Amino acid sequence: MDKQQKSIDKLLSNLQERAKELECLYDIEELINEAADDSDLDKLFQGVADVIPRGWQYTDKCCAKISYGDTVYTSGGFQQSPWEMRAAISVQIEVVGMVHVFYTEQMPVADEGPFLKEERKLLNTIADRLGHFILHQNMNRVLKRERPAKPKKEEWWVILELLERTDPKLLMRICRKMTNFLCWSGVKAAEKLLAYFAPVYRTEDGEIVEDLNRPKRKKIMQDVLSTSEEIFKFASQHL
Repeated sequence: MDKQQKSIDKLLSNLQERAKELECLYDIEELINEAADDSDLDKLFQGVADVIPRGWQYTDKCCAKISYGDTVYTSGGFQQSPWEMRAAISVQIEVVGMVHVFYTEQMPVADEGPFLKEERKLLNTIADRLGHFILHQNMNRVLKRERPAKPKKEEWWVILELLERTDPKLLMRICRKMTNFLCWSGVKAAEKLLAYFAPVYRTEDGEIVEDLNRPKRKKIMQDVLSTSEEIFKFASQHL
């Protein structure tokens, strides 16, 4: 009976340790997700250093240190000791930092000194996750540098091209309204564009004249379509 009870106790102890490790890893994932929004590496590394001891067998005797670049982050009550395990933080095979775990007192011998083999796996996972996060942040910065925000022209030019192909008359009306609005807004450079919408080309209510002879109507439309980019370029610069 005693032997059976010991087996049960050992099983329960192992399950409790695995639960601690999973909870530690979950808390670190939460910190990484939060850091993805604000890109605050200092906050992330300090938070991870504070969380790590919770996942180790002797939590109250455990402390952690993370080094990244020239900065070091330590958990509360940090005390360096000979009883240490560490894992490198690597980004594309380059070591950029290190995660250290210490016991402040000598503990019973386990799989790796006083540390469990599951704790080794946990520490390696934590270091890997931090490395992946740093790589992701670096890639985002590169992409932002290499691919600046699209100019406003590209955002509306697609619409202009679509209207030019599918409904040129609607594009002419839109260009006329935009030109008038630019003039009303005091954009002097837009006044010369009004020549494309002279009264001879439109009715009193502003509608494009439909009964002009075909060659003349075609010429008017070509003039407006060719200057539509210029009209909306003024708009993007001054509105």
